[in-house]
Amino acid sequence: MTKGKGENDNNNTDVAPAKRNSATVVLGKTQSPNYADVAKENGFRNFSVPTEIWKSWTSDEQLEANMKFLDRAIAKGDKIVLSHNPSNPGIDTGFFKKELNYLKSKGYTVSADGKSMIPPKVN
Repeated sequence: MTKGKGENDNNNTDVAPAKRNSATVVLGKTQSPNYADVAKENGFRNFSVPTEIWKSWTSDEQLEANMKFLDRAIAKGDKIVLSHNPSNPGIDTGFFKKELNYLKSKGYTVSADGKSMIPPKVN
């Protein structure tokens, strides 16, 4: 069976999170359900940097790397799913908030159910 855009390959879970062969990216928080766990369980991609490298970067460098990951997802037309509904109290904070704001600046909107980001309409 041929997989459609955004569908996963279950053999993907042992591959580095950003390198998984999937047209779906997961964004969210590290609290349960951890966005990285959601991505791994479904064979989707997520932003991930080894802890030692992450801690050696300034917050600006961290943000720049995160936005570059999002830019690549946008350019590929990836589906962007959310592990947490940003309308829930206390969820729209930290890097998740920065990711959401960045995508909104690119014309994306949060879906009505809060489970994904809807890309801008292209005329």
